[in-house]
Amino acid sequence: MQLLALPAEIFEKIVYEAILARGLGRGIRLRLVNKHFSQAVWHVVCTFRMLDTLFTKPERKTKAISKSLLRDYLEHRILHEPAYGKPVLVFLRRLLEEVQRERTTGFIEAIDVPDFCLSQFCLAMVYNNSVVYTFRQIFEGSDEVSDTDYESHLFAAALCTNSLAIAKRCAAKNPHFISSMHRWNESHLFGSYLSLAARYGDFEMLEFLMSDAKGSVNRPLRTMLFIRSAELQRAEVVRFVYNHRKEEVPWEFGQQSEEFRDEGEALDKAMLTTSSEVLQFVERLRQEYLPWPHPEPYLKERLRDAAQVRNFEMVVHLLAQGANAQGGMDLHPPYVTNGPIEKAAQRGITHWNVIELLIKHGADPNVAVAAAVDRGKVDLLRTMLEHGLQPPPTFQKPTFGPFLDIVRLLLKVGTSVDLAEPVGMNHPLVGAIKMEHTALFDLLIKSGVKLHAPGIAEACVQIAKKDGLESMLQLLQKHGVEITVVDDDTGIAN
Repeated sequence: MQLLALPAEIFEKIVYEAILARGLGRGIRLRLVNKHFSQAVWHVVCTFRMLDTLFTKPERKTKAISKSLLRDYLEHRILHEPAYGKPVLVFLRRLLEEVQRERTTGFIEAIDVPDFCLSQFCLAMVYNNSVVYTFRQIFEGSDEVSDTDYESHLFAAALCTNSLAIAKRCAAKNPHFISSMHRWNESHLFGSYLSLAARYGDFEMLEFLMSDAKGSVNRPLRTMLFIRSAELQRAEVVRFVYNHRKEEVPWEFGQQSEEFRDEGEALDKAMLTTSSEVLQFVERLRQEYLPWPHPEPYLKERLRDAAQVRNFEMVVHLLAQGANAQGGMDLHPPYVTNGPIEKAAQRGITHWNVIELLIKHGADPNVAVAAAVDRGKVDLLRTMLEHGLQPPPTFQKPTFGPFLDIVRLLLKVGTSVDLAEPVGMNHPLVGAIKMEHTALFDLLIKSGVKLHAPGIAEACVQIAKKDGLESMLQLLQKHGVEITVVDDDTGIAN
């Protein structure tokens, strides 16, 4: 499907995400005529998996995928794919219709069944851990779905929509679906049965799954559902699974059993949850079943992760458990990593409450300031300065910037323009040229940054030529820079 053939609301989402990726101000200023912004738009379109042709390019790597865009696009394609179109999309519509028919027979809760089923289908596929592989199967698959795969996908669809009658029929036809579920068997479209049950399953569905054909407790599956639902932060499911027939078949947490090894390690694995409610429940079980305390690396890693995602309740809980606010130890000066506060500050003003709490517990505020400067988090930097934190005495070597608002604020509060590490391509003037940021370049020059310091002008010219930034070359010429440079490899001037 071509980009312009998409519904307007999906197309608008793509453009919105593209502008966010490069900054709204730059989007308005550069429009789509600038080659770098044009490339960014294409990258975002590909990143958010909006073009079928993307899936022929598995080498394309992305840091984040918009689940909302993926879901909207997939819903649109399933509903509107022609009968002679892509076989997997046509199959998914047929599967959807079958589940919808099942759910509309008899009493159904007050929901829109077609919309619910379609939404759950697409949600499951989008949140599949192998989402890129899944979408490649959908848009590249040219063969009709086999009977075996059909049953696999039908069982997965039953799990994500809590269609118990369908799940029972599939399990009766192929008991392997449930007996091997704890081994992460899966539908290659919807993902693992275990994850589907843990993410979407209601109590009725889970109770059915945890009993084998003879009515006995399926201990391996009960264990894996306990662990996976903890990872997915479903506190009510964790409690339900734990209580499932535990008087009849007691848990063997912490026991060294070759047959039930996962059960012995279940509490330690469940403690990797990001839910403070789940963690507190699991810790109560740990105190009851296990005699040994938390290992120090566990607290260190959990605190860093919780700070990064702004899980304030978890940060409070971990600090109360004895986690070091400064993070782990390092072999080199300053010996303390301060990873938690650095990760929080890199995310910006939304993490201020976490940063403030970590500082109160001994984390280094200078690390937070440096991280905010490096990532261009001007609102956070302003807030930290207002609360008495000290700005850096000189500009540091920027990793991601420099950023105009950050530079302007630092100059205002007295940060020196005598750079701590004025080295070649890491120089802020070079960064301004690379970003085509005339205002930032002019501000740095007016503030006393020396363009003609050794190696700086040459680096500016080199990056401008490499990226084809004619306007930046003209700007450098206005400041008296000779734009002819010598190629390091050939020794030829160009």
